[in-house]
Amino acid sequence: MKEFDIRYFKDLSEGYSRDIDASEKKGTMLSVARLILFILAAVFVFLAFFRHNLPLFLSIAGVLFVLFIAVCVIHQKVKDRTEYAKALRYASDGYVYRMERDFGSLAASVKERLADRVVPQDINKTVFGEQYIRKDHEYCIDLDLFGPRSLFALYNVSETAFGRNAFAEELLNAPKKIRPIPELLARQKACELMAEDPRKLVEFQARSMSGHLENYPDALLAFAQNAKTVNPALSVVSKIFPVLWIVPVLSLFTGDPAVIRVSLICVLFANLLFWIAGLRLNSACFGGIERMKRQVSGYISLTDMIGSFYGDNEYIDSLANPGNKRSSDVLKGLKTVMSLLDLRSQPLLALIINVIVPLDWYAAAKFGEWGKEYGADLEGALQGLGNCEALMCAANGAFITRDRSFPVFVESEDPVENAFFEGEEVVHPMLMPDTAVSNSVLLDSKIAIITGSNMSGKTTLIRTCGVCSLLAYIGGPVPCKSLKIGRMNIISSMRIVDSLEDNMSTFKSELVRIASIIEASKEGRAMLFLIDEIFRGTNSDDRTAGALTVLNSLSKPYICGFMTTHDYALVDKTVESMANITYYHFSDRYTDDSIVFDYILTEGISRESNAAFLMRLVGIE
Repeated sequence: MKEFDIRYFKDLSEGYSRDIDASEKKGTMLSVARLILFILAAVFVFLAFFRHNLPLFLSIAGVLFVLFIAVCVIHQKVKDRTEYAKALRYASDGYVYRMERDFGSLAASVKERLADRVVPQDINKTVFGEQYIRKDHEYCIDLDLFGPRSLFALYNVSETAFGRNAFAEELLNAPKKIRPIPELLARQKACELMAEDPRKLVEFQARSMSGHLENYPDALLAFAQNAKTVNPALSVVSKIFPVLWIVPVLSLFTGDPAVIRVSLICVLFANLLFWIAGLRLNSACFGGIERMKRQVSGYISLTDMIGSFYGDNEYIDSLANPGNKRSSDVLKGLKTVMSLLDLRSQPLLALIINVIVPLDWYAAAKFGEWGKEYGADLEGALQGLGNCEALMCAANGAFITRDRSFPVFVESEDPVENAFFEGEEVVHPMLMPDTAVSNSVLLDSKIAIITGSNMSGKTTLIRTCGVCSLLAYIGGPVPCKSLKIGRMNIISSMRIVDSLEDNMSTFKSELVRIASIIEASKEGRAMLFLIDEIFRGTNSDDRTAGALTVLNSLSKPYICGFMTTHDYALVDKTVESMANITYYHFSDRYTDDSIVFDYILTEGISRESNAAFLMRLVGIE
């Protein structure tokens, strides 16, 4: 796997900044040119009517207006390029902030980018995923999946609502899916392909930003579902009315201005009446999506980019095209309809065009034709796009950690053999890469009891193993030197809190969670559990007895897991009575006024306690 350090993304950002400066200067010049051309054209129109040489002055005015329109078109393209360059800079900056773990700057950057949205964005809910938090989930809270400083915030580079949903779904449910090994390897290969050229990922994310695709397109999906109900007679009617223009054309042969005038007025009036008669019907038919051409164009651009960048990869192609029809065909057919609707989004323009030709009726007819062929496939096409974005989020792991590798999976369907975790130099991805301490862990159908003093690293270690397992199951690179792992469900009991609304004390909440772990252990599938300081809310005798009961219940060959504890009576009892326990510990050392932790995991049992020393440090003596 190629290495791309933070300098690579900073260089990208600096290059995009230069492009922005150049585009803005060009835009300013074009804006001045537009104004000058418009004023000159208006002056020559004035001269044409109040001075002699009317044909000459009108001709000059006409040429100036044509130039004005041309400059307007060019100016709009320059503005679009400027906006895209800004999006490219935002995207590359995002990688820099993630690599630096600077979530404050990341949040500020996102707020700045979304400040002009008509619908205000709560970035904690959307961009940082708080809307996906599940308090009763097996590990959502304990592994910090969502929030301003979370796995989602660190890895998420999806900009569409479908992409965010798909990535959140992976984080919440990947362990339960028990993907076949060939599929996991295909995901790894796809992630490796994406990570080979991060510029493509930046460009894809920037194009998503430019499309304003952060909200779920409910109106568009309703539009697609309703399209199949459009009356086919609309197509016939929309083709009949343009034929009426034969009458004015034929009237030209009479040479009678009155006849020509009357026939022209009659056709225009008929079209006007026809437009008014169908105004309510057609407006209801379109369901308020007239101004969504930008979003549809954005989805089309993203689909085209996936095909261009990764179309040779069969797995990515299958994600992008989940239905019977190619997603690009579904969306490009919709773009034709949206182009017609874009014309009717301006009331005056819509009136003029509909008086000449039955635009609304024709658009409704094309809408019905598209809906019958593609309407049912639109949501699948957009979800396929989101699944590709979720894979890009997984591939992001290639850049944001110091060491990374793709895990090797146990090649067996036997749950016993899948109760396996062997990580070499694993590290938590949220830690700063330059200072994070890595550790190596081996569990083979065993339970690891981890001892050590307060703040020595016990909880971080078991959280690290849970996170690395989860990242392995979504198919991305894992922050470690190497990892061999079985396909296991993950369940944890770490951050236990009380709940007044549910009448649950902290201890009862923990009992409920531990009971759910024991219940899950009865399913017979491989499982990895993470338990931090079990039963801390009760007295020492009950804690020891209860913890021993839990360990006995979880002592099954298809289960492995971690339990941290300060309960040395529990440790002594397991040494005496349980053969499937392995022991790890963390150590520390003291100076006159501080404790020094090395955060290095070592085999064996620690009986150290620093509670009394910590109390003295804060003045409790």
